[in-house]
Amino acid sequence: MLDGLRSECARMLADHEAFSVAKRAQNDAQRTVQQLERNYSSLLRRKDHILKNQKIASEHHLTQQLISMREKAAAYLELRLAEQERDLRLFFDKERAARLDELDALRDVSETLESALKYKIAKETELDNVRELSRLVASLEDLIPTSEPLSTFWTELRDLASRDPVLDGVMQAAPKGVETSGVCSMDELQRWFPRVERALRQSAMVPDNSSSLWGPISGAIFGRMLMKEHWLAPGLNVDSAISRAGYFVDQGDLQNAVRELESIHDPIGTDWLNEAKRRLCLDQAFDAIRAHSQLEDMRIG
Repeated sequence: MLDGLRSECARMLADHEAFSVAKRAQNDAQRTVQQLERNYSSLLRRKDHILKNQKIASEHHLTQQLISMREKAAAYLELRLAEQERDLRLFFDKERAARLDELDALRDVSETLESALKYKIAKETELDNVRELSRLVASLEDLIPTSEPLSTFWTELRDLASRDPVLDGVMQAAPKGVETSGVCSMDELQRWFPRVERALRQSAMVPDNSSSLWGPISGAIFGRMLMKEHWLAPGLNVDSAISRAGYFVDQGDLQNAVRELESIHDPIGTDWLNEAKRRLCLDQAFDAIRAHSQLEDMRIG
């Protein structure tokens, strides 16, 4: 029985020791699990910290990369913009130079055309003026020798002379008022001259110092008795000058007739002389106008 107790005690003691060992093993296991959990938690925290640091580092790195890329992109874009701006400036400078060359060429062409047009207009105007002058000369050709007023033809000729210096100079020398009152014709001057001649011869017969009534009467009587000869009489006396003047009047030579009568210095012939000078001046002016018209026709033609 003692042995049985002893055995029971030994078994119980063994069971107790086994329980104690199991308990310690359980506690050790729990402590190990807790340590593992703490280690795992620590690892997790370290992992989170590492990941966080890595994320921050990565973000910082990415940020730096982005900044670097942005700076590189900005520098590249700035360079490209500068290149494009330079290319555009060169292009526009080239185009501007080309356009300026075209404008210069167009201006030269325009100036050439303008000069040609002005020359053409000037020539056409000149041709019209020459034609107008020829028309007026032809219209006046038959009217000039008469005593009729030259009316609108002479007025148109004066207007044309304002554009022709040569013609204007001739017109300035022409007698005034021919367009309204006309000038005595050669035929009228020839018919008028015998009366002037008779008065001049009578005046020549009156002595220079005569103050009585008998002087003019005797001059009129002897003047009628004198033969009225028209010839190139020699001498410097009044009768010779009157004869020569009559001869020149008969021949239609007013210039020499005027010269002879002016040498007498007698106011009796003043009216005839003035009209003869007007006729002579008009004929000479028209001769110059006709010659100028013919020269202009030859030059233009």
